[in-house]
Amino acid sequence: CIRDSHYRGPFGGHIWQMAAGIFLVIGLVVYLGISQNYPLNNAYALEAAVINHVTDELHQLHGSNEVSGEKLNDVMAAVNTKAIDDIGNINYARKCQIRKNTGAHLITHGESGPVTVLVMPGEHIEKDINITSSRFNGGIYSTAYGSLAVVGEKGEKISPIANKMLQSIRPATG
Repeated sequence: CIRDSHYRGPFGGHIWQMAAGIFLVIGLVVYLGISQNYPLNNAYALEAAVINHVTDELHQLHGSNEVSGEKLNDVMAAVNTKAIDDIGNINYARKCQIRKNTGAHLITHGESGPVTVLVMPGEHIEKDINITSSRFNGGIYSTAYGSLAVVGEKGEKISPIANKMLQSIRPATG
């Protein structure tokens, strides 16, 4: 008997095609499962976004003009938040884009220099995150509206400012 060189058995090449399809589906499922463990809003990505935002806005750190209460209220209202207590002197207050959401960028005074506060509605985190870079230290704190980042130069005491901001800034509704 002479065998045809193109003969592939009773199922032809379909078995290999099905096997390749199954492996492709398994690979896709594994990839999607892994990427769900490391989504865009994971802690590391948010920490990097905060440090990058502060670094990109370094020129704002040393302004000396105190922001009026009216301007602060307008900025906070624009991101659906409000300050319910005196949050102290604010030298800078603007709406800004923080990843996918609009947030508020505030700058206040710490013991040794300016401190950046980022109000980040929609940036929910599971637990508080410490921030450390070659220049800055601080934290990202979970809030009812998302999260709040407080960042200062290395050596700045962040906790008192973070506590003050966490007590003072609330969702505008509710």
